[in-house]
Amino acid sequence: MNEREPEEIDVDEDLVAYLDGELEPDRMAVVEDRLSRDPGYRARLKELELAWSALDDLPTGEPTAVFVKSTLELVVADIQKEQSKLQRKSSAYWATALALAVIPFIFLFVSFSVTQYFRKAEQRLFLRDLEVIERFEMYGKVDRDIEFLEMLDQNGLFVGEVSNGNK
Repeated sequence: MNEREPEEIDVDEDLVAYLDGELEPDRMAVVEDRLSRDPGYRARLKELELAWSALDDLPTGEPTAVFVKSTLELVVADIQKEQSKLQRKSSAYWATALALAVIPFIFLFVSFSVTQYFRKAEQRLFLRDLEVIERFEMYGKVDRDIEFLEMLDQNGLFVGEVSNGNK
């Protein structure tokens, strides 16, 4: 295989772009200047022009139905793959957005619940001791002797109440 120097490749790129009319005006001026001075450069341009015109002489064939069908199937498969990727990205976006919208509400609910629980702790203590509080005046009239209360408990006066276990 005939390997060309990198400089030759750049020359061919410039000349092919020149033939296609794709060069920038300043680069085109450089190529035209070199063409006017360098016979080897002009010879390479002629070779490329011949090859370029030979491409026009090649026969063109009509694509077969099988070729068209397989090409279209590949295109459709590519489109479906891209749509699937977009749907997954969209789903992930909405799931993230929903989570970010719901998390603050969950945090607020938990914070409110914990606050209410501790705020009502004192009320729960009062409810637990409500029977004693309701009868506080009556208890105040009783002699404060624990032996007297134990005697009442032994006589079954506090049925259904918490006893000291001496029964």
